[in-house]
Amino acid sequence: MDFEIGKLQITKKHKGVYGIIRQGKKILVIKKARGPYIGLYDLPGGTPEENETAEQTLIREIKEETNCDVVQYKNKREKVILFTKFLDKNNQPGCFQHTGILFDAEVLGEPSSIPDGLDSNGAVWMDINLLDDTNATPFVLIGCDKRE
Repeated sequence: MDFEIGKLQITKKHKGVYGIIRQGKKILVIKKARGPYIGLYDLPGGTPEENETAEQTLIREIKEETNCDVVQYKNKREKVILFTKFLDKNNQPGCFQHTGILFDAEVLGEPSSIPDGLDSNGAVWMDINLLDDTNATPFVLIGCDKRE
């Protein structure tokens, strides 16, 4: 289904739950294996399963994608971004409306660099100074305080 906002035609919509996990000047990210953000660094997280709360999704997805355990989360907020740097299912330029439920989170454990077989090609702590719109998703940039 296509939607229009101003002159942008939205070709894909998604809502997910994501964790912003920072330690000093580093942020925990995954290497995106599929979807509109393929090849970019993304926040760990994803789609809620049936009857799952946002908090339950956060805990499950971070474990699945990073192999770390959430020990604390706070500051739940919703952000909507429009991402225009991807090709749709017909290999045409598209506009992705992405709604993210974001939490600030703390984890225990060492992130796994092993792909999860689904969304992640491994997790890594990245220096926030090395992340920009050429290698990271808009939600990562929000987590790095480089975008509102």
